[in-house]
Amino acid sequence: MNNRKNFTLIELLVVIGVIAILAGMLLPALNKARDKGRAISCLNNLKQCGMAFIQYANAWDSYFPPVHGGNYGTPDRGELSEFLVEWHVYLQPYGLKTSHLRCAADPAVRPGFDDNWATRQSYMYNGMFAFNKRMNVLRNTSRCILLSERGDDAITHQGYEGFAPVETWENNVAKTRHNGRANYLFVDGHAKELKFEETVGNRTVDENQHFVKEYRPDYFTG
Repeated sequence: MNNRKNFTLIELLVVIGVIAILAGMLLPALNKARDKGRAISCLNNLKQCGMAFIQYANAWDSYFPPVHGGNYGTPDRGELSEFLVEWHVYLQPYGLKTSHLRCAADPAVRPGFDDNWATRQSYMYNGMFAFNKRMNVLRNTSRCILLSERGDDAITHQGYEGFAPVETWENNVAKTRHNGRANYLFVDGHAKELKFEETVGNRTVDENQHFVKEYRPDYFTG
């Protein structure tokens, strides 16, 4: 005698419904965990960039690298100064890898985005540091933002004009890439996830952490 009980259609639908409910409950948690993992990976990338910047400055009399190559007056940076190279190329001899320049949450560095996805970096160089500026004149390196995440509308940009009023460049940087926040690298080498408004305060030169008063007394508006 066969005592095996088969599922009725209603019971099967109930089981499917329960599975769908559980999946709906788990999916947001899984997405949140994925996004958190991407944010942590991005922070680690920026820390690697920070170490390379510090080593570069130590090797070049405290100078930061230029943003697009060239001498900019002083110092002569050897063979690289003869070519139009980007800021991150100068850091490669100091441990920076291509993988350190890409955030997994940045759609513009993923395969298939466009023809240049493989050579694009996810981070933008603050223009305050890119023109023969020196690290050793800064009084508080833990306050000065060196790199910001590149905004979706600035895929051809290498840097942003941190020396200008905030409203002239803020749309070039990412503000909400990681759960309403973005990651930033500071000159002392630490990286932090912050809301954009936390980085600029009331947007004056005194509160804006993208602006360096040791390099300029006020915003450049010319």
